[in-house]
Amino acid sequence: MLTLYKPQGKNGHQGGQVAGPVVSQMLSDILPYLGVPSNEDASNNTKSSNNIIVPNVKNKTVSEAEKILKAAGFTTKSYVNGDSNTLLVQDQTPKPGSYLSKNSIIILYGQGSSISTSVAVPDLRGMNASEARSTLKAKNLNINIEGTGNVITQDYSKDQQVQEGTIIHVTMKKTLTDAH
Repeated sequence: MLTLYKPQGKNGHQGGQVAGPVVSQMLSDILPYLGVPSNEDASNNTKSSNNIIVPNVKNKTVSEAEKILKAAGFTTKSYVNGDSNTLLVQDQTPKPGSYLSKNSIIILYGQGSSISTSVAVPDLRGMNASEARSTLKAKNLNINIEGTGNVITQDYSKDQQVQEGTIIHVTMKKTLTDAH
């Protein structure tokens, strides 16, 4: 609640005209300090101009799929038993329609290849975005970040086995030492 004593102004004393700008300024300073992302921050982490939609490359040849994904800005890893110029992609991780940042990895499985290559999820808590991203990239995993600061939660627990290419969703929050 905000109380203004003896408000000044030519347009009367309506809350939206007098108190609105004051509350807006207060919240724009206070909420980031508390680690609450703005609507812009939240939407930028999932569907921002920095993120790319993963195209559907199933039923394309593995080599054609790799070219499409690399042209879109992704890196690829393929599991193929045979000629990548003739074998078709039977599955991909992450799934088509996911949003990922540039240079994220897409795992392709050619016909007849084993579908499941799993890795242990590392503990990302306390890491900043760059540290979390590089830790996951080393294990062929992808990241989706909500908020700013350091990782406080992740959707897969430490040492949980997931398929290569899986997107690990993390929530970040500024700590008191991060806020200025």
